[in-house]
Amino acid sequence: MAPAAPAVPAAAGAVAAPAGAWAVLGSRRLVAAALLGFAAGAPLYLTGQLLVVWMGQSGVELETASAFAAVGLPYTFKWLWAPLLDRFAPPWLGRRRGWIVTLEGVIVLAIGGLAAVGVGGDVEVVAALAVTVAAASATHDIVVDAFLAESLAPDERAAGAAAYVLGYRAAMLVVGGGGLVLAAYVTWPAVYATAAALVAVGVIAVALVPEPPATAAPPTLASAIGGSLWDLLARPGAAPVLCAVALYRFGEQLVLHVQGYFLVSVVGVGVATVGWVTQGAGFAGLAAGGAVLGAVAPRLGPRRALFVFGGVAAAANLGWALVAHVGAPLPLFVAVAAVDAFGTALAAGAFVAFLMSQCAPGRAATQYALLNALSSVGGRALGFAIAPLVASLGWAGFFAATAAMIVPALATFAMVPRERFAGVASSPPA
Repeated sequence: MAPAAPAVPAAAGAVAAPAGAWAVLGSRRLVAAALLGFAAGAPLYLTGQLLVVWMGQSGVELETASAFAAVGLPYTFKWLWAPLLDRFAPPWLGRRRGWIVTLEGVIVLAIGGLAAVGVGGDVEVVAALAVTVAAASATHDIVVDAFLAESLAPDERAAGAAAYVLGYRAAMLVVGGGGLVLAAYVTWPAVYATAAALVAVGVIAVALVPEPPATAAPPTLASAIGGSLWDLLARPGAAPVLCAVALYRFGEQLVLHVQGYFLVSVVGVGVATVGWVTQGAGFAGLAAGGAVLGAVAPRLGPRRALFVFGGVAAAANLGWALVAHVGAPLPLFVAVAAVDAFGTALAAGAFVAFLMSQCAPGRAATQYALLNALSSVGGRALGFAIAPLVASLGWAGFFAATAAMIVPALATFAMVPRERFAGVASSPPA
């Protein structure tokens, strides 16, 4: 096996990192990341919660409405077709921006189709349109991840990740909550037509940021799949990198899985209160976390940011243990939700920046999708352990245990070679 070449930046040829924290926060690429996040989050409720409410008001039977839960499966399996987006490019605007504009066009047309057809029509047509929205939206997520990984300068990655999440959550508030409010005054087709127009804000982002520097596409689809996987596995320090990626979000995912159940069924908080507090206070916490992240992360550097912000997020998670002890009076509930979202924004931004730095130019769609899938598999596969943990530790002990789960993740990150934090280290050819 030939020795590995020296480390190079993840987005070779990308615009140089701006000088200073305020330059980072003022970057056009961060504005583009927020707009792309909004475009990515806008379709989510249109094939889920809002669609089911529309069906209920239109007299669609529960058996039919509940079957539409399967429409969201493309979001789970999107990594399967990510290599196609590395291998092939539209004949306009470049490999990344061309796919973004094309997919947003498909999303807008499919949402418009739902508005025109209505849920009371042919159920097969409605299902086909809903699946088209979900599949195109999931694919759009893949391309946006690759676009940001290849476009953001190293000092912008953490803040860019936070801006993307903030835009995504803003879209969920506007389309999810705002859509339900708007439906009380206008027709459901008008709600969907409005949402379709909102998706188009992603085109503004494409106009703000140029196509990432051109790199050679994988010569074959097999190379896009196997070559991308080999590139991840053959680099120095691959084992601790992959272990750290799998462990970093584990505790957070366990908490998110049962947070609503805990608040409603154990603490006794009303469903409406849970909704507006977790969305409103959570959004405020995310916004504050994103601002701090953009200002502080460039000074800390990628390694220290993972340690510091991971610790902050774990400590913030202990707020739920306090709620388990004393209950959830509204001021405490709002404070804990905001602080938890603040810590999550910090840790998630640093983590996503690290994932971006591990993606090789031209293979970012496949590699980011694989790393992102790896980061969530533990929480999904081991969710069955939640009940035994709560039974043995109690709810307060469970939340304390999930906070402690950051320790093995940080210990594994400590074993990652220092050069892996600077960007992609080339691997021997497959």
